Amino acid sequence: MGDNEEKIESKAEEGYVSGGEEKGAEKKDKKKKKNKEGGADGEKKKSKEEKKQQIKDKYNDVDKLKAKLEKMEAKIATLVEKKDEIVRLIKEAEDNNNNSNA
Repeated sequence: MGDNEEKIESKAEEGYVSGGEEKGAEKKDKKKKKNKEGGADGEKKKSKEEKKQQIKDKYNDVDKLKAKLEKMEAKIATLVEKKDEIVRLIKEAEDNNNNSNA
């Protein structure tokens, strides 16, 4: 068991805790380096910014925005009609249940 204790101590001195995990400060340093080097996180941030810019460019035209709004309103109207139909069916079913129970 003496060898195991020495290994654990040497790993602790090197910045490792039991289980092979690095200390928090060293992990943060590695993440910062990775971000500076253009790692996965840096690419995600860049792509998000590009997407935001594309969306802004896409909807700068007022006519396009109005057309999109009309399309959305048509969809909403259809959904409201379906909702009203379902509510009517529920009320009819409840009335039928109440009449048969009375």
